[in-house]
Amino acid sequence: MPSSPIRHDIQGLRALAILSVLLYHLAPNLLPGGFVGVDIFFVISGFVITATIRRQQYAGTFSIAGFYRKRIRRILPPLFLMMAAVLLVGWFLFPPYWYLQLAKSALATTVFGANFFFLRNTGYFDLSSTSLPLLHTWSLAVEEQFYLGFPLLLLLLQRYLPRRIVAALSLLALGSLALSIYLVHPHPFAAFYLAPSRAWELLLGAVLALRPPPRNLQPSLLTAASATGIALTAASFFLLQPDSPFPGVAALAPCLGAALLLYTGILPGSPLTRLLSIPPLVFVGNISYALYLWHWPILVFLRTTAPISWQANPPLLLLSAALAAFAAASLSWYLLERPLLQSPLPRYPWFRLAFAASSISLALTAALVLLHGIPGRFPAPAQTIFATSNDFNPRRSVCEGDETHRIPYDQTCLYGAPNTTPDTAIFSDSQGAELAWALGERFTPLRRSLLGITTSACPPSTSIAGSRSPQCALHNAETLQRLITDSRIHTAILAASYRGRDSYTKAMLLAGLADTLRQLLAANKHVILVYPIPHQDFDPPSVLGMAWLRREPMETLGLPTNRFLATNQEALTFLDALPSYPALTRVYPHQLLCTNGLCRVYSPQWGFLYMDHGHLSIAGARMIAQAIPISSPTQ
Repeated sequence: MPSSPIRHDIQGLRALAILSVLLYHLAPNLLPGGFVGVDIFFVISGFVITATIRRQQYAGTFSIAGFYRKRIRRILPPLFLMMAAVLLVGWFLFPPYWYLQLAKSALATTVFGANFFFLRNTGYFDLSSTSLPLLHTWSLAVEEQFYLGFPLLLLLLQRYLPRRIVAALSLLALGSLALSIYLVHPHPFAAFYLAPSRAWELLLGAVLALRPPPRNLQPSLLTAASATGIALTAASFFLLQPDSPFPGVAALAPCLGAALLLYTGILPGSPLTRLLSIPPLVFVGNISYALYLWHWPILVFLRTTAPISWQANPPLLLLSAALAAFAAASLSWYLLERPLLQSPLPRYPWFRLAFAASSISLALTAALVLLHGIPGRFPAPAQTIFATSNDFNPRRSVCEGDETHRIPYDQTCLYGAPNTTPDTAIFSDSQGAELAWALGERFTPLRRSLLGITTSACPPSTSIAGSRSPQCALHNAETLQRLITDSRIHTAILAASYRGRDSYTKAMLLAGLADTLRQLLAANKHVILVYPIPHQDFDPPSVLGMAWLRREPMETLGLPTNRFLATNQEALTFLDALPSYPALTRVYPHQLLCTNGLCRVYSPQWGFLYMDHGHLSIAGARMIAQAIPISSPTQ
């Protein structure tokens, strides 16, 4: 295989990938599918590294040790620099619990296991993920896990199946794609985070590198292929949504689009190839790794700890984050990455340096974990406010189901007076967990109890279109039938989150909710319908704590009421249009939380009302629970 000329268009494609990710993180409404930039990176990585390995094999210069020395030189110095900066900034800005999670994620990132950590602790598209500065390192973990065995695989195939390398890699890619398609519905987060279900994207690039296009390809075909590539990529950016089942089949479009652009870029003449090779895009491609590393932690720190004046001016905050990310990435490129890449490879003892840096990182992050994020960094009043993130139902871990753990009706948790027969049930997604606890407090002195039937991301609807949890429909069907036939239950409380869904899936959810309501009423149940609870645009415990430190008034923090009404207009209109049945009671949380144009996160009477962006604290749930009638079944 002859030496390959410099491919400036690859840098341009890298620029397209990182800019899409950056725009998605800054303003997801403008580019809802921008997250596929990571998939484009995977295809590029598989292509470039495989092409490099094959050229070195033909030249007789390839070695496994040399391959990993290059990976260490390219990946670790910028990564450890970013992690050190994040831990340092987090020391001053993050409350103890967040700093603890940051330390845990840094520990996992050090050993390239971040994807496993985030799989267990969060979802990429969750609002809670916006408080995790190292969330983006999951993709680095996927790549490095892939490259642990890939060079050896190529050597083995070269030795034993020299004429079947492409076929073997293609079969592996198809197997990985099939696994991704299978997992994306029953286990969507596993499909998203784990290397086996992502490997096909890297293998697609690898196969492409081993099968270059013929040199006599017609210009018209070349142009058509390039146009198809950009069309597939652009369609992915704008048509995919955060709640789309992904990766699976949906990842084919951006990956095939990137593959076509790489494929046609090998030959001269494509207008799109020339466009991707313009100097500004090449420069962004050069700094793309550093820009990927720096943009997310900068954005997280600004979103969670910026002054109120910045929080109230999103364009200023987002522009500041973008400029800071480009500045940090440029400094990283010019002062660290380029000098190291231009230095002779054997100049430094890369393996010993990597071992030393990793050991220091592991020791430091393990100490931070053992010290629980070092709460003493902040004064006691601030610690109290930060601890609001722990003001949630203490039985959540055992009483709330999720996509992997469906709690049978007979094992549902009881709240209120122990050893009593429940007469009420709250049927809800995670919005109902704290309400169940708060209502249990009201029920206890009355010697009454209620069932808390809550399942994360599973609203009480008979129609769950586009749900990321296929267990939800089964859970809801069983729960509804058991509630209907359970003679103990006189009152059913329905609550749900209506955010994070497109118009179609939201319409299906609402229609199914109405069906649930009608079936319960037909069974002579008293139904209490809880209207949408405002979701905040920031994490209240963190922002409130930092506001206290800056002596800023906490009563001025919250989501503008007009924004809540605009976001929830479809749900509010639908619920208002439901008939007024005698046995139906409506409860309006926003009428309690939203006053004087602001949906508050703090109340002098009730205290700190939210534990995170979208969930009330127990204090906030108590406020709402007071508006829920709990009349005796005999009345």
